[in-house]
Amino acid sequence: MRRARRPVGNFSDILKMIKRIAHRSKIPSAGLIGLALLAIVLPPYVSKGFAIQKILHINAFILTHSIRNNFRAVFPIFNSITLLVFFGVLLFRGKASRVLSLYFFILYMIISFLQNISISEQFGVAVYTTTMLISMITALVWLQEWILHENVFSKKIHATRMLLLAPPAVLALWYPINPANTLPDFRMGYFLSSGSSLTFCVVTVVALSILLAYYPDINFFLLMTTSVFGLLVGIGNIWLEIFFLPGLFWVGLFHIPLILLSLVGLFASWKHRTKAG
Repeated sequence: MRRARRPVGNFSDILKMIKRIAHRSKIPSAGLIGLALLAIVLPPYVSKGFAIQKILHINAFILTHSIRNNFRAVFPIFNSITLLVFFGVLLFRGKASRVLSLYFFILYMIISFLQNISISEQFGVAVYTTTMLISMITALVWLQEWILHENVFSKKIHATRMLLLAPPAVLALWYPINPANTLPDFRMGYFLSSGSSLTFCVVTVVALSILLAYYPDINFFLLMTTSVFGLLVGIGNIWLEIFFLPGLFWVGLFHIPLILLSLVGLFASWKHRTKAG
């Protein structure tokens, strides 16, 4: 008796096809650098009041007056989920890696809109195109990892790595800055109310902490991409918030862990690539 043929185009076949496409669509290093440079030179979009000499002011205005501030009601929800995912990956390792990838894809996509769009009388609808593009590309790379599942996370994290990498992630999620005066404020309630999980810099600190903790059982393309964009955004924010907007000095200092982790991530990516030949 002839066996029934498996129907063509079932979910397994579709997933394999998507994986093949994802493998082929990895951007080479030169392409990644090109995208990063393109993102840097893109001017912001504003529906009124644009002037080239105002670009820095416009970008600073968008970041400090983004529509993210209109969604404070959901800050505790996202912060709680991010904390659960972070500690879940540390505890359950590979079993939670795909949940992490899908969740970070969702976060980065939400951030690309909420943190980079402003609506005001001064500039109308304004878009910080540089960081919006960076957030979207980072989101797509995490989606690619969810499809390919190259983050194995099989080995138990060494205690030394845990001591070095967990504190920056926890501090970033806590984000103990008083929004009223932008000064340090170490109330524990900020773990839920800060809305840190809806900012590119904080999510990237958490992402890099996890990837470096499980090094080398990780997706190195993902590490390299997240590190490149983390470094760009980290340097840009430190310059903006310490030198251009000195009233945000302490906010700028909180970006130092992002820059350090991004540099470590780039070094680890380069080391892996050198070994691979």
